[in-house]
Amino acid sequence: RVSNLYSEMELLRVVEDYVTDCMVHLGYQEHRLFSNIRLLVATFACCIAAYASFGIPVATDGPSLKLSIAAFFGSLLVLLLVETLWVKNAIACFKDKDGDSFFIDSHIDRSSNELVLAIRQKSLHLSTASNVGRFFDSKGYLLIDTLYEELTKLLQDFENGLTDTAKKVARLRRKKNA
Repeated sequence: RVSNLYSEMELLRVVEDYVTDCMVHLGYQEHRLFSNIRLLVATFACCIAAYASFGIPVATDGPSLKLSIAAFFGSLLVLLLVETLWVKNAIACFKDKDGDSFFIDSHIDRSSNELVLAIRQKSLHLSTASNVGRFFDSKGYLLIDTLYEELTKLLQDFENGLTDTAKKVARLRRKKNA
């Protein structure tokens, strides 16, 4: 249940929790490589910060402190690169039936109030967008049947080789033939 239907973060949190549970229930194995990389880099940054704060005497060892600060910000830069280049808006990373990893993304398009669900795998991308109100009732409860249908349709289309590019080409052909 969502306590505030106008909170984008709360809406996404509920959707993400359900999608993650649903994917595991559908038999997809969660691929935790990027989660583990993020945790490892963040832990490294925290250890450096703790060492710089408590292990280096400030007045006597300036070069070590500067090196620690540089290492801390360097590790944060690595974390930013992992987030920007690979993770993006991902709910989680899963493995398909062939063992290849793919991401499921979600975000709310503020201009149209649409919930966008997408699947990314290497250069392939497939997305679907529907009004957020379609997935929640007036009391803030997630309509799991509606989200389940949307998610399974997206997964089936992706497994059948459909991508956003293929949908766009088909739409252009229909316009041209009409």
